[in-house]
Amino acid sequence: MSCPASAVSHNPLRRFVSSNSFLAGTLALAAVLRVAHILSLMRVPVFDVLILDSWMYDEWAKRIASGDWLGGQRAFYMDPLYPYFLAVLYWLFGRELLLVRVVQAVFGVGTCALVAALGRGVASRTVGNIAALLLAVCRPAIFQEGEIEKTALGMFLVTAAIFLALRKSLGSTFAAGAIMGLAALVRGNLLIFGPLGTAYYLFRSGPGPSPRPYTRLTAYPAVSALVFFGGFLVVVAPVTWRNYYVSGDWVITTSGAGANFYTGNNSTNRSGAFEPVPFVRPHPAFEEEDFRAAAEQRLGRRLRASEVSAYWFRQAWVHLHDHPGFALTVVARKAMLFWSDFEMPDGWDMYLLARYSLVLALFPIGMGWLLPLAIVGATVGFRKSPEVRLLVGYIVTYSATVIAFFIFSRYRIYVFPALAVLAALGLRWIIEVILSHDLQKCVAAALIAAIAGALSFFGLGLTRVKPADPAQGFMNLAAVYYEKGDAASAERLLGDALAEFPNSPAALCGMGRFQLAKGNWFLSVALLRQCLSRNPRYPQGWFSLGQAYYAGGKLTEAARAYQKQIEVVPGHLEAARLLLDVQHQLLR
Repeated sequence: MSCPASAVSHNPLRRFVSSNSFLAGTLALAAVLRVAHILSLMRVPVFDVLILDSWMYDEWAKRIASGDWLGGQRAFYMDPLYPYFLAVLYWLFGRELLLVRVVQAVFGVGTCALVAALGRGVASRTVGNIAALLLAVCRPAIFQEGEIEKTALGMFLVTAAIFLALRKSLGSTFAAGAIMGLAALVRGNLLIFGPLGTAYYLFRSGPGPSPRPYTRLTAYPAVSALVFFGGFLVVVAPVTWRNYYVSGDWVITTSGAGANFYTGNNSTNRSGAFEPVPFVRPHPAFEEEDFRAAAEQRLGRRLRASEVSAYWFRQAWVHLHDHPGFALTVVARKAMLFWSDFEMPDGWDMYLLARYSLVLALFPIGMGWLLPLAIVGATVGFRKSPEVRLLVGYIVTYSATVIAFFIFSRYRIYVFPALAVLAALGLRWIIEVILSHDLQKCVAAALIAAIAGALSFFGLGLTRVKPADPAQGFMNLAAVYYEKGDAASAERLLGDALAEFPNSPAALCGMGRFQLAKGNWFLSVALLRQCLSRNPRYPQGWFSLGQAYYAGGKLTEAARAYQKQIEVVPGHLEAARLLLDVQHQLLR
């Protein structure tokens, strides 16, 4: 496919779409949608009660803002830049979560502006402005940018790095490397673009001869490659040194890669999404501790953070090597999940929050809409445009780094800015073909788009995989309502979850724990036993059952439940403590 001759260059609509007024309106729309979404969340307790990674980042940021600017005395386990970003805001303005969300909305609007500039550099102002509009109304982007979570910062940085990579001055090259280094401190799998970006500059053609000595240097690929890698190292090397300084362990940025790789590549994970590892409590406060405890128990010695990571990498590779059929099946499922229109929840569920946010309910643009158009755009421009090839290379490489581990929607969203540019390119090509009445050229494009769209919207059903417990979002929100003292709303949500998902372990466990809190230990036991009959390794199931039995005076049954919890999660210290307490009571 190739672009038709520009028979529509004077089309008034095209002139408007390529205008600064259209871009200004697009950025204003992006700002309005993001602020409206934030304001809608203020009436829901998710606004100021943080869970999982958001809670962890907040706690870490508060410690940093209180004076711990080294960020602890261990090698980083989680990517560090976002907690430091939060800490600076907390230090300057206090812990104002509304301000954090507004700043992240600014990052979101800034990413739309960068996408417009990126599209202009790849093709034209029209393509750039359309790409900015696609991202401005993209539902997953609006949702993630409203969370106390690192996606807004990371997307802004990686888009800025790609934009600078299209420019050919040494200053832009150095800045591209430095900003990609910052992005890698937000999203660890972006580290791969340090060496790959260096290789890109080695093989990219320079700007040609120049009489000016400074500019002439850019004609040598090796110089550009060294400058890019130098910018990358300027950012990453201090973090590596910090890790060694506080722990005596050489960890490039974080030590969690091995644990994450094992999470996505072990015998219990058949979906390719996040599934709790049986012996690890599914909360970031315990994850590092539980993975370390299990590795040290198996090896019978103390391990450094890098050794723990290496151990879990080896365990995952052994599993993949010994079960190639299983591995290929799960990789295929991961690929389907990555490109699916379905947004894999982590913490808060976008689809659940759409009940409270009109913006999320009204704007459906996501992967299923962007992918088909992006494939058309990539096909149109791949042969002739090195800029298109750069975007395609980034998308393919980044998607491979996520598929190698496991899928969350907030992990894959980093391809959306590049996809938006390619989608805009594809959309412009389709419109121009239609306006030029050369409809035969659209046949192949329509077929490609239809197949890609069908796979994105419906392909997940072909895998027969249930990648996440759909009731988990209800459970998280119910827990927040209960913590805020609104037991009625919590019970209503739990009831909705059980009515909608009657076989969900999360719904059964959530209602069981709620009934225990109300003092209905007998009903709690019944619900928790149902939960465990559906998933005997449900992370907190046996622990909750032990608490219910204890509340009913069934000490022997409580001891058995706590013992079972320790078998499922060897590092569960609270279960071990309560088991010891119950055993002492039984001996009296």
